[in-house]
Amino acid sequence: MYYTNMDLLTAASERSSYLLLRELLRILRLLQQETIFCNGITLNQFIILDHVAETQGELELSSLHDLLTVDSSTTTRLIAPLLKRGLLRREKSARDPRAARLMLTPEGWRVHEEFWGCLAIHLRPLALELNGDGARLSVQKLVTSIRSCCTEGCC
Repeated sequence: MYYTNMDLLTAASERSSYLLLRELLRILRLLQQETIFCNGITLNQFIILDHVAETQGELELSSLHDLLTVDSSTTTRLIAPLLKRGLLRREKSARDPRAARLMLTPEGWRVHEEFWGCLAIHLRPLALELNGDGARLSVQKLVTSIRSCCTEGCC
């Protein structure tokens, strides 16, 4: 088969993009592990606290399933340590007595703020880099591309 220089450049660029994505996924898998980062919580636990904080400290449990893209039993397992430590409180939903809502406790707000402070130190150089030269747009395109591949299927 005959390849033009443009075909070879495109293939090399696609390969380079794939290798970048592969490394990004490897790092994300490391972050998904149950490693304690700050104040005795994992990044996954912080993500849960952050989702609740984004909604003024109250979130329907069913909404959290969707935000985390996991089933209800996984969500229950993930929130258990946060409930046990008193960072979250679980109550019956005001809208539906069969449903539950999660609320950040004062200690949960404190831990969320401290963790965010730790995380911000590490994100600051990235944020400064992404504010220029279209890099943020490129990362957004990467996320969109991965999302479409995962929802529509690659092949």
